[in-house]
Amino acid sequence: MKKDGRVRVCVDYRDLNKASPKDDFPLPHIDVLVDSTAGFELFSFMDGFSGYNQIRMKEEDKEKTAFITPWGTFHYKVMPFGLKNAGATYQRAMVTLFHDMMHEEIEVYVDDMIAKTRPGKSHWIEATSYANVTARNVVKFIRHDIIARYGVPEAIVTDNGTNLNNKFIDELFSKFKIKHLNSSPYRPQMNGAVEAANKNIKKILAKTAENYRDWHDRLPFALMAYRTSIRTSTGATPFSLVYGMEAVLPVEVEIPSLRVLSQVELSEAEWTQQRFEQLNLIDEKRLKALCHGQAYQRRVAKSFNQKVRPRHFEVNDLVLRKVLPIFPDPGGKFAPNYSGPYMVKKVLPGGALILTEMDGREFSNPVNSDAVKKYYP
Repeated sequence: MKKDGRVRVCVDYRDLNKASPKDDFPLPHIDVLVDSTAGFELFSFMDGFSGYNQIRMKEEDKEKTAFITPWGTFHYKVMPFGLKNAGATYQRAMVTLFHDMMHEEIEVYVDDMIAKTRPGKSHWIEATSYANVTARNVVKFIRHDIIARYGVPEAIVTDNGTNLNNKFIDELFSKFKIKHLNSSPYRPQMNGAVEAANKNIKKILAKTAENYRDWHDRLPFALMAYRTSIRTSTGATPFSLVYGMEAVLPVEVEIPSLRVLSQVELSEAEWTQQRFEQLNLIDEKRLKALCHGQAYQRRVAKSFNQKVRPRHFEVNDLVLRKVLPIFPDPGGKFAPNYSGPYMVKKVLPGGALILTEMDGREFSNPVNSDAVKKYYP
């Protein structure tokens, strides 16, 4: 008996396996699977629960799996685990199902699957509440809400706050071999997506929280509202891009919507077929959202670039760096607006520069080109 009370059946198929021809469909090499995960940032590990039992036996082969019990003679309608070619048959089914995604987004070894994402792509917006965003709480958030949920990322981009740049963060990133990258201050093009997400979450909390003490209780519901709302940048909800279908909202249960009423009438087979169709169309939906997002970014960039005056810098140029208000100056309003001169050591894509002092000492962080101007001695 199993722990849940179900009967565990153990059948000796050694004689049947000896008489069965060998299926030569190859199983993947573990080394190849491991190498194919290089360069990816996020991984989701899945197990095909009772996956072998989803493959039906041929009618003429069912009697070959017969076995005797105290309650009578039975045979399998679906493929049992102990058959000689069960692994190869299931692997062939998985390759047929994921043939256009293998080695791109999916890796499969029999009933174990890995969904992988390249750097720069995102799964979700994650948030949690703390009384104070201290360095120790940041470490706790990264451990519990990022690493434990999605696995070890290749890199994490943070702002320049002291609670995100300290020895605790350095020790954590060093332990898990995570690259720590800093966003540039006062650079909307670099960290605007994060700021926009924060703004949307705060707007939802402002409308739902009754006072400042209960906002952390409302945060999960604010995240749900964000994930189930159509985003302007993609033209779709984040939930639908992950699962291929829209979430059932509480209001649809309280006041049954047309979708809920139509699904109530479906049989299990009809619902399963409808779900398969949704999953088959999920790649097309994601591609459409990607094209929509690229078109949206081009429109925003075009509007922004109309007001931008292009600046061109080359290596060894002398420049002055703007004194940003995040660095207080004891001189107050009489302090200079620019410091320097400095020398351009490297020009990075996206309008960032690596500067050095005149004596050759290099700045630890890159500087945006819109925060510097050329210096003419």
